[in-house]
Amino acid sequence: MYSANLAVNAGVIAASVKMHDAANSRRAQILVEGPTDQRFWEARSNGTTCLVLHCGSKDTVVKAVLKLAATHIKRVFGIIDDDHDRFFVRSLPAGNIFRTDESDLESMMLASRALDRVLVEICDRDAIKAYEATSGLTVRQALESRALVFGELRYISREQSFLVDFKRLSPWRFVDRGTWQLDRSLLVTEFSGLAGITVDDTEAFIAALPQRPIWQLIQGHDAIQVLRIGLDGVLGGSIREEAALTAVLRLAYDLTLLSSTNIYADIVCWQVSTSSRVFA
Repeated sequence: MYSANLAVNAGVIAASVKMHDAANSRRAQILVEGPTDQRFWEARSNGTTCLVLHCGSKDTVVKAVLKLAATHIKRVFGIIDDDHDRFFVRSLPAGNIFRTDESDLESMMLASRALDRVLVEICDRDAIKAYEATSGLTVRQALESRALVFGELRYISREQSFLVDFKRLSPWRFVDRGTWQLDRSLLVTEFSGLAGITVDDTEAFIAALPQRPIWQLIQGHDAIQVLRIGLDGVLGGSIREEAALTAVLRLAYDLTLLSSTNIYADIVCWQVSTSSRVFA
């Protein structure tokens, strides 16, 4: 699952970890995928006793951790997005690599009360009441039902090795800005064409999907885009840019919410086993 063709980049990260360890061997080091992950974990960890490094990709996190396994350095671990891995990969490649409870970090935040907190702050309350009364759905239910279809198709593409380019299936093409309605038929038709199968085949694959926790299927960036479309229209949101919306979610997702997750428990166990200090 994890590509080996990024070994040079992983080597650079491993060398950086060694350098930081030589300067302060008591400090824990967390390897994460990207800069937004780095900001998330820096805000929730102890800056004196813990250093967060972003590696640029999941593969690089994994390869760097595996490279460092042969060294004396023990106060280092990696955090990666699950990205449906738990459905296809039986175990993680190392005991000091932890994955998000949901599909990715954004899905973890959206699955929590952080979403409700953000909606209260940035949306027109009357607009939300009107939408929920008309649609018969809460904003959360509406978001989940729209984003889930994209997640199901991503799962099918990986399961069947269709290698569909989901950049060509942006939610902006299929969710109406005025009504926040998803054109599911068009989405399934477009996916089927990219996968080289019939619409009936796609529907059969969807119908055969096993029951999965909804936010382990939903991809966070898909959901953020779907939410943005709603904010542009029926929800009357004051924040509509993806980066700003994600930043507000990070602020709303406090340590109390994080402490109820499996990944938090995994990190606490690692912290104890290595006599390290990650959280304040």
